[in-house]
Amino acid sequence: MAGPQVFTVEQAATFDFVMLMAVEPKMAFKSDEQEQTKDGTPKWEAHLSAAFKSFGKTEFTMIKVGLVGESNPGDGIAPGTPVELVGFQIGVMDKVVKDKETGESKTVGAQVWYRADSIRSTAATGPASGGRKAQQTSEAAA
Repeated sequence: MAGPQVFTVEQAATFDFVMLMAVEPKMAFKSDEQEQTKDGTPKWEAHLSAAFKSFGKTEFTMIKVGLVGESNPGDGIAPGTPVELVGFQIGVMDKVVKDKETGESKTVGAQVWYRADSIRSTAATGPASGGRKAQQTSEAAA
């Protein structure tokens, strides 16, 4: 892989639900300071619980999604609230380590991360994306 690969995720077609657990400042490595973008915007981490189908069985996973914003993107959304991740993406890049003896860099796997533009509660309105799962529910009701 030459560089990072970034893919847009259609949340409604991928997950049965996504629930917000918490949003916290993303702290800089080995520091007590909140990490920031190059333009000085604070970075945040949303901790989410998600369910999806795998071989006909419901699986659950925790995911951490990166966000940026002047204020906490989770303000006003209670823990346990179903949410939509607006502009939800997954990124993948080579995981590279440096050999301590030779100084040579070596690819040892892949590094995966998630990010979104914002979070919105779907508790009162339901998912806005109208993906495949929402469409199937509408068809079943008809």
